[in-house]
Amino acid sequence: VDAARPLDAKAKKAEVDAARVAIALQPAYASAGVKPPPPSRAPPLASYPLELETEPVSTYPGGGVSSLREAGNNVTALLELRAGKEYVARVGRKEKSVQARVENALQSSKAVVGALVQRRRRNLPPSPLETALAEKFRTASQDAFLYACRAMIITETAPKGGTLTVTSDALYFSSQGIAGFGAVAQVLPYKAMRAVDVTSGSGFTERLVAKGASVLATEAPSTLVVEDVSGNSQRFVVPPTPLVDAHADLVLQIVTIARALPAPSSEPSRRVSIDNALPQPPTGGSLRDFLAASRTSGSSSDPRSAL
Repeated sequence: VDAARPLDAKAKKAEVDAARVAIALQPAYASAGVKPPPPSRAPPLASYPLELETEPVSTYPGGGVSSLREAGNNVTALLELRAGKEYVARVGRKEKSVQARVENALQSSKAVVGALVQRRRRNLPPSPLETALAEKFRTASQDAFLYACRAMIITETAPKGGTLTVTSDALYFSSQGIAGFGAVAQVLPYKAMRAVDVTSGSGFTERLVAKGASVLATEAPSTLVVEDVSGNSQRFVVPPTPLVDAHADLVLQIVTIARALPAPSSEPSRRVSIDNALPQPPTGGSLRDFLAASRTSGSSSDPRSAL
């Protein structure tokens, strides 16, 4: 049981992260009027064979024994040996199950992001969120809208609050400023990025944002750091939300998946039929609903079935 706890924690974290990505993208799906792909299920723990070779326990080995005590010691040694082998076999089976659960969670996140991207690449009409973004940024006219949140950009003069938008092809930050003065509109294409990472929120700006963050959050905001191919970096402080304290990590997860998606085909896109373009009723759900749909029988928290 002790060996199973860290393995279960690893799988649970991956499944919770996937659930948060799916929930974060619900506004994009609702705006597009389509259903997200359902979460897939990893094989249950019981589907993996227990690779254990056992030998019969005999009180009287081939050479015989000189006393009952020696016979008892033989049995004890053989049982301990069998228990050790069984422990190794059960932990090995658990590791395979956890690896499958982690991979399944990653593939679920890729599917929920990829479906929105493929929708735009099929030249379907833009959603209202995509239309609104394209009105602010011309370069976003072909982008798939994925996620948007409040953020604060750290500049040389003073930090500015605005909206950070994640799409299929770039990061966009917009801030209206005051009466039109001090407005910020910044585009960070993925193809011009060298690296994207998250740092802990320990600076003055992060502490300032933390004071105005939700009272339900338990951690100070983290900072999303974007470095371009020239070595220049841009920092965005992302405040926590009731859904997730490490909000910048969620943004990074979506960006990482979007950056890793295959490039669009070089063939000219063709308009699909009107039947395929008709919207479908969107479906929503909570973090608990997503986890219930993706959880396998091998992810039970019951210690008796931990291995």
